[in-house]
Amino acid sequence: MSTQKRILLDPPIIGLWAAAVLLRLALIPYAGCVHSDSVTYLEIARRFVEHGVAPFHTIYPPLYPAIIGCLAYLGLSLESAARLGSALLGGTVILPVAWLGCRIYGIRVARYAAAILVIHPVLVAYGTYALTEATYTTLLAT
Repeated sequence: MSTQKRILLDPPIIGLWAAAVLLRLALIPYAGCVHSDSVTYLEIARRFVEHGVAPFHTIYPPLYPAIIGCLAYLGLSLESAARLGSALLGGTVILPVAWLGCRIYGIRVARYAAAILVIHPVLVAYGTYALTEATYTTLLAT
């Protein structure tokens, strides 16, 4: 198996991924209030959960409300589901970045890049908000 394929199974990378997700989950209670855009995403997700209406809107993309809706089916409130989704996907951003770092520069750079992303203040903050930034940052890195 090549180094690029093994990077996602590398114990330090897995540990950093777990630390990133746990850090974001631990900071959710301190994230503050819901932002103005969050209200619209939560409303779209509420319609998705309660009425089975597809999470489409003319301005807002459907992926984030769909994630919120799927997590809300687990019994979480919509806000908790939104923050959980952001924390999970915000922590997961280190996996594609580590893979890319390994592919271009090697395993050492991949580990350093992953370690930086675990504690990057902006990424940690967005990983606790009920906003799309953490989700789409992960998708952009992928």
